[in-house]
Amino acid sequence: MTKSLLIGCGNLGQNIIGGFYKKKNKILVCDENKIVLEEISKSYNNFFEVSENIRNISLQEIEYILLCIKPQQALEVLKIISQKKKGKTKIISFVAGLKEKIIRSFFDYNVEVIRIMPNLLLKVQKSTTGIFSNNLKVSEKEKIENIFSFFGRLIWLNKESQMDFFTAFFGGGPAYLSYIFEILSEILIKKGFNKKLSNELVLILASGTVEIMGKSSNFEDVVKKVASKNGTTEKALNFLKKDKKLSLLISKAISKAEERSVEITEDLL
Repeated sequence: MTKSLLIGCGNLGQNIIGGFYKKKNKILVCDENKIVLEEISKSYNNFFEVSENIRNISLQEIEYILLCIKPQQALEVLKIISQKKKGKTKIISFVAGLKEKIIRSFFDYNVEVIRIMPNLLLKVQKSTTGIFSNNLKVSEKEKIENIFSFFGRLIWLNKESQMDFFTAFFGGGPAYLSYIFEILSEILIKKGFNKKLSNELVLILASGTVEIMGKSSNFEDVVKKVASKNGTTEKALNFLKKDKKLSLLISKAISKAEERSVEITEDLL
């Protein structure tokens, strides 16, 4: 078995394709959208084999099947795959809420299931990515880590239930931070700065702060360095910390996202 099959060429699928290309790893790409497949072939100089119909794909040389589609589409695809009656299949699911037991329920033979939850930052190899699989051998884990090393930081989870929180926290993380940046930018705009400059200044503020933190990741240390006693920053922080309202609000928001991840699973049952 020498190939991987990727099903679904949305944003995630295309980012994965780009990563495979950089590592010069062959992958068979399947998507119903002919135009998307043509663009992929053109962009990567026909490096990848493409197909519009999974029913026409032989799984004889496929080691990994990567699911990068919506939950309901995934159920349809799993039904098709299971009917091909191929043993020793390894399913790698990037589908939020699609639990291992649901995937296994489609097969009357043993399949290895690996769930992976990256975020948008895989585009810049900075994704904090959760991975879960039951009883996967160490050698197989190392192989998975090597295949997806271009993602960024890979974290093996002990329980599948942790995937819901991981999806909520890290999957949505770039959006949460971007929303905070947007709020800061809007404050600058209200103070007379134009939108382009406001966005630029907020990004400089964010990247500079991360750089100062360096490898220590000591958030409290940065706060202490900026917030002098009885100063302007301390005044603002005291307001933000009052009754832990901001902390509780953010925590509750992430809990809502985690609840939604659980709901998606229940909808698939």
